[in-house]
Amino acid sequence: MEEGNEEERRRQNKQVFGHRSASSHVLAQLEKRRSYNMPFDRYMDSGYHGMRDYAHRKWTVSTSVQLDVVLSHAAEVTCMEFDSEGVLLAVSDSKGYVRIFDFDEVNAADVAAKQKKVSRGKEEIKKVEPFITFRIGDDRISSIKWNPFDDNLLGVTLFNKNEVRIYDVSTTSDHGPLYTSLSNKQQLRSTGVLSMVFQSFNKVITGGNYGELSYWLYSTPSHEKAKSRVIWTFNPWNSKSGQCGDITEIVPLSSKRYPANKDAYLVVATSRGFFAIIDMNKFSTKSFSSKPTPTILKIWNLSQLAGLRKHVLPQGTWMGVRKIFVWAVKPQVLDASSTTCTTTTLVVDIAVITNAGWVITLNFDIVNNTQFETPRARVLHRSPKVIQCDSTQTIFFENPNAKASVPYFASVYGTLDQGASWMVVTKTKPIYEILPDCDKRILSQSIGSGGLIFSEEKNDQPDGLSVIHRNWGEQFTIPIQGKVKHLSIHPGNEWIVVAYLDLRTGEKSIKLMNLRNKNHRKRLKCREKGN
Repeated sequence: MEEGNEEERRRQNKQVFGHRSASSHVLAQLEKRRSYNMPFDRYMDSGYHGMRDYAHRKWTVSTSVQLDVVLSHAAEVTCMEFDSEGVLLAVSDSKGYVRIFDFDEVNAADVAAKQKKVSRGKEEIKKVEPFITFRIGDDRISSIKWNPFDDNLLGVTLFNKNEVRIYDVSTTSDHGPLYTSLSNKQQLRSTGVLSMVFQSFNKVITGGNYGELSYWLYSTPSHEKAKSRVIWTFNPWNSKSGQCGDITEIVPLSSKRYPANKDAYLVVATSRGFFAIIDMNKFSTKSFSSKPTPTILKIWNLSQLAGLRKHVLPQGTWMGVRKIFVWAVKPQVLDASSTTCTTTTLVVDIAVITNAGWVITLNFDIVNNTQFETPRARVLHRSPKVIQCDSTQTIFFENPNAKASVPYFASVYGTLDQGASWMVVTKTKPIYEILPDCDKRILSQSIGSGGLIFSEEKNDQPDGLSVIHRNWGEQFTIPIQGKVKHLSIHPGNEWIVVAYLDLRTGEKSIKLMNLRNKNHRKRLKCREKGN
């Protein structure tokens, strides 16, 4: 039985993590290095035994290989994204640079370094350089996305410029890879684009500032002039002043690995916690306009949900949506025995990660319910409450209405399995608030607008990442020295790429963390002796 399971696992490994076909210089670069399949992680089981195996493993900063990324003093990493197969890693920064790394080279360097350490007793750090580097002017890059229908296409959006570029990394030119530019001249030039999602190999949906949602059709980048056109543009919340915030997340609702054109339901969320469910199969045309507009099925805000009213939510953009994971899309039919089954409900379960590091689960039906019915919400994970105390931090006061602590930067996000059962967010430290009415030195101190003398983080807890299970909540913490700004998890779940800032030294760097058993070194030595 175990032999059959092992063969099935190898077959799946070959399908998911096998080397994809590339062209031009990319194929030549990749063929220089030894490529091998990443094994499926048998410790990613969502059951009890999977969690028990986690206790015997830990993430550590790799001492054998690191990415060679040199950032200027004013630059910072803005986004990191793996392609669907985990072969290429794209890293962008605030100065317009995009660097693409071959992760097969990282794996090969890690294995070679560990074998050298077993034989010589000394481990050397190898720096992997990007094999493609190009720059998009001086504009700040807001997001990057690989096209799941064609892994050679990389979408890049700009924070303060109304332009999206689709690069073909398998091509070359004097200024980097060829690209197709998507730009709407009818919008303001200062309107940026913050999020995007590919619908097919030549269709993409973008979300920008002030809640503008656009649907594009473009041609593949080539040496000839590539063409693109916008099919429709509209604001789901009809907010001209941007009160609903900027669109930060667009997720297709599909139970398949890649969304098909017929699965045209979209979840759109903003930086202020507003949501909209859009049906792209149904369109309407406004008066004195020839452009179609998709149908809006539901609209709500996180602060209005009944399941969150008992919590004191963070204010402002801290409850803005950072990431959405789709857990399940379950269509139900009227009569399964009938030859003509009609779908009557479409139940959706999603997990929402906010800027403050909260994880909220939402359950709703997008077929039967009316537009004004809100989904069922539950808080799976939240940041700790603010600790109120005196100036000596020895006398504490219980306040059921205390505000929630917030992280130093907006929370990062990631998942350790394909079903998003294990999620990763920023570990938020509790914050001390010194109450002026409990402090004798109030006359000599300046009081802030919140009625406080000062507030600070609780420094006795280490920085790190919280690993949360969809059923059991927070399970353990991955310690990291510094404030995490961005992270990306390899599809094989053996590597975590972390971009962080050390507040004490001001160092900005990218670290590779690998998942290893605690007795990994002993096993390597025993294996070497056996050979």
